Amino acid sequence: MRRPIPGRTRGAPRAGSTSTTEPATAEGPARRRPAGSTSSPPSPGTCGPPGRRSKTNSAAALTDGLAGCPAHVLVRLPAGSVFYQDAPSWPGKNGRPARRGPEVHCLEPEALAAAAEGRGSRGRKKPLPPAPEPDETLVLPDTPLYGTVRAGAWHDVHPQVHGDRGWFAGRDELPVLRGTLVHVTAERLPDGRDPHRQLWLWHAGPGPLSLDELWRAYLARFDIEHAIRTLKSTLGLTAAKVRTPEQADRWARVVTAAHAQLLLARPLAADLRRPWEQKPDPARPLSPGRVRRGFRNIRHDLGTPARVPKPSRPGPGRPKGSSKGPAPRYLLPGEAGMPRTTKTAPTSRKVKS
Repeated sequence: MRRPIPGRTRGAPRAGSTSTTEPATAEGPARRRPAGSTSSPPSPGTCGPPGRRSKTNSAAALTDGLAGCPAHVLVRLPAGSVFYQDAPSWPGKNGRPARRGPEVHCLEPEALAAAAEGRGSRGRKKPLPPAPEPDETLVLPDTPLYGTVRAGAWHDVHPQVHGDRGWFAGRDELPVLRGTLVHVTAERLPDGRDPHRQLWLWHAGPGPLSLDELWRAYLARFDIEHAIRTLKSTLGLTAAKVRTPEQADRWARVVTAAHAQLLLARPLAADLRRPWEQKPDPARPLSPGRVRRGFRNIRHDLGTPARVPKPSRPGPGRPKGSSKGPAPRYLLPGEAGMPRTTKTAPTSRKVKS
């Protein structure tokens, strides 16, 4: 039996296909989408990009999708990303003005030195021009975990977006997404190893943030990932079988409130660890998963704001023989433009020998 490919839905086009066809709607007939398009065009009234995005355009798609929302976007960039400053202009110059200014390449020092000499690995024959100096710099000597931390920021830079694929496919006018490019280098990692890769961050939001806030905010990414893992595996964030988006929103709020209660109850709960688990550091608080084991012992002392339940009789229930039909199904953002295929029962064939 062949195993399904992760991240691929049955009936979806294979990777590397040249084009796809969108279904016909009331506004017009079916039309073909451009080559390389991996997501549906943005729908009006939504706040956020779709679930499927191209890897090279994910930061730009996230910035454009969350434009107008009170949220800060802080994304780690892949190696080889390029950002541009505004083109310089002066009076008296003939011809069309330049569209992009100096380039800032997110490369390692070795790759940047090789590209400056014209022997880069990306097929570039011309040497790279020198990168502009950062607009803001920060040096933090002798931090407890990372040693000397150096950070530089280029403000009001923008990436190059493509209108023939990804999130921006099918747009007549492409936006200019401005933000801050941050380059962070550390002397060592918390476990004492040398950093094997530099850190490039992209920030865009409703207001500016300092360099110290930006690189420290990215360190909270690991806390967020562990919190989401606890919400899913321990508190059952994805275990509820909800039918409507409103139910999913309410369930997510309830689970988040339960996680907050576990964090507040850490000084009151005892460590009920299992025999094969290590003893935690006394200087560090217990994890929410271990607090949950001892929460039943402190629940009767916490009290509840709810009133005492009143006795009542069970309702009559659904009348016998009635049926409401199938429950409504709500597609995910990535499934909205994807055709659904019907499952056919397997049949046995007789093969002549």
